[in-house]
Amino acid sequence: MQMLLPIFSSGVRHINSLLSFLEEDGTVYYYHGVLPIFSHAKDDIATFKMFTAMLCANGSAKQIEIVKAFGICGRSLIRAVSVYRNEGVAGFYKPKKPRGPGVLTEEVKTTVQKMLDEGDSVVEIAKKTEIKKNTLEKAIRRGTLHKSVFIEKKKSF
Repeated sequence: MQMLLPIFSSGVRHINSLLSFLEEDGTVYYYHGVLPIFSHAKDDIATFKMFTAMLCANGSAKQIEIVKAFGICGRSLIRAVSVYRNEGVAGFYKPKKPRGPGVLTEEVKTTVQKMLDEGDSVVEIAKKTEIKKNTLEKAIRRGTLHKSVFIEKKKSF
């Protein structure tokens, strides 16, 4: 049996002794030895994460090899490997979960503003409405809610 020596194009970067990659004309090509095994668009981050996570999960590459070869954050790769193991390939392409509804809905803001106008303190309102004091203070600083000027002057006398 004749040994096949790997012949690499210029610009090929090695991940380990068997895996390498080449970026050419906006596409990233991956090679196992001399055989091309995968490719994706250079700016396709989801596919990049999926493929590098797959390489780690199936034992073709160590996480540190991927981190060094691509100059990426190790934590990011650990999360990607976790997604791959728990959700498979589909986990990289599912739509992002939208943020849940905010605590201060229009109805709640109206109620809280009425309480502020009546002179209730932020602490009292937080206890009554079960909204965190910090959330109410941020809304006041932002201008979403405002303390009653009349009540503030009345308390200072």
